[in-house]
Amino acid sequence: MQSRKQPVNESADLSVGIVVGSMSRSAGGLFDAVLNPAQNILTQSVDVRVYALRDQYSEADRLAWRPINPVLVNSHGPRAVGLAPYLHSKLRQGNHDVLHLHGIWLMISRAVAKWKRETRKPLIISPHGMLDPWALKNSAWKKKIVGHAFEYANLRGADCLHALNTSEAEAIRAFGLTNPIAIIPNGSNLPELIGDMRKRDGRHKMLFLGRIHPKKGLLELIRAWASFSQQAPGIFADWELVIAGWDDGGHLYDLEAEIKKLRISDSVRIHGPVFGAAKEELLRTVDAFILPSFSEGLPMTVLEAWSYKLPVFMTRECNLSTGFASGAAIEISTNPGEMAKAIADTIGGGQLNRLGAAGRRLVEEKYMWTQIAAQHADTYKWLRGRSGKPEHVVLD
Repeated sequence: MQSRKQPVNESADLSVGIVVGSMSRSAGGLFDAVLNPAQNILTQSVDVRVYALRDQYSEADRLAWRPINPVLVNSHGPRAVGLAPYLHSKLRQGNHDVLHLHGIWLMISRAVAKWKRETRKPLIISPHGMLDPWALKNSAWKKKIVGHAFEYANLRGADCLHALNTSEAEAIRAFGLTNPIAIIPNGSNLPELIGDMRKRDGRHKMLFLGRIHPKKGLLELIRAWASFSQQAPGIFADWELVIAGWDDGGHLYDLEAEIKKLRISDSVRIHGPVFGAAKEELLRTVDAFILPSFSEGLPMTVLEAWSYKLPVFMTRECNLSTGFASGAAIEISTNPGEMAKAIADTIGGGQLNRLGAAGRRLVEEKYMWTQIAAQHADTYKWLRGRSGKPEHVVLD
C-alpha cells in the first residue's frame, strides 16, 4: 500500500524531514519525544514530514500525529535491524532543507547517510541517550558491528548532534565526537487540573511507567518495596506499587518471580502497557511516581508525572537534576535499602504535595513543548544558514 502524503504547511520557509524507526507506541518514549516537537514546529514557519518504518501499531496511532501524516516504509528482516530499501528514495522525493534522524544503531541510518552524501544538505542526529556509557555496554558487540559498518561515519558526518542535557553532551564528547551539539530537552504538555483531581480508590499508589527492562531498575524497586514494608509498616500498609509498561525481552517474568519470592503480591500490581487516554486516566489516579533507572536520556515519563502534579522519586541517572534543585523530586539510590528509606522518610515527612506542586511549576517554566519546538526550529534555521547560531548550540 502506498504511503499517504501529509498536508504541507504552505506558509513555511523551511522543509524538515524527520526520520525515526517507529512512529507508533512501539517506539516507547520516543513516540512522544518525536511527535510533540514535530507538531509544534509547524507553528514556527517550518514544514515537517515524518518518515518511519511500518509496524503493527502504525495505522492505529497515525491519527495522533495530525495534522502530520507520516510516510510509512515497509521493512524487511528483524525489526531490531530495520532494513528499509525504499526509505532513501522517499527521502529524496521529499526535497527537504534539513534531515533530522532520531535514534541510532538501525539500518535507517544508512539511508540517511546516503541522503546526506548525495544532497550535501544539513543533517542533525538525536541519539536519545544511546551513546551514554550504560547504553553502550548493552549489546556492545552488536553496536560495534553496526558502528564500524556505517553508524560511526554517520555520526561523524552529521552537521549537528542533539543532546537532551549537558550530561548527554558530555557522553557524546567522551565518545569522541566533535560535532556541534544542540542541547534541547524533552518536554510535556500541561493537562487541565481542577482542585483535588486524585480519584481515590483504596490505598495510595506509587507508579512506575515505562519499559519493563533491566536498565529501569525494577528488580531493585521490588526489593526496595519489600524493604519499605519492614522499615515503615504503618506507612507501607496504606500504599500500593503499580508497575505499568510493556515487557521488553522477557524481564517481566523475573519481576513476577521476585514479587512472589518476597511475598509482596498483595501490595504490587502489574498493570500492563497503557497509552493515550488510558495513560492519562492512570496518571490521574496515582499519588506518586518513581523511576529508579540505571541510565536515561531525559525520561518523558518524569515530565509527564510532573505535569500531573505528581511527586517524583528518581535516580541521578535520569538526568533531570533541575528536579532536585527545584524541590520537585527526591533523589533515590538503586540500592534497595536506601531507596526504601528515601520513600518512607518522604511520605512520612508529609512532603508529597510540595514536591508535586514544584514539579508542575518546573514544567511550566522550562519544559513546555511550545518552547522546545522553537529551539528545534532555531537549530534547523541556523543549520540552513537562515539565522545565527542559537545559544543552546555548543561548539566545544
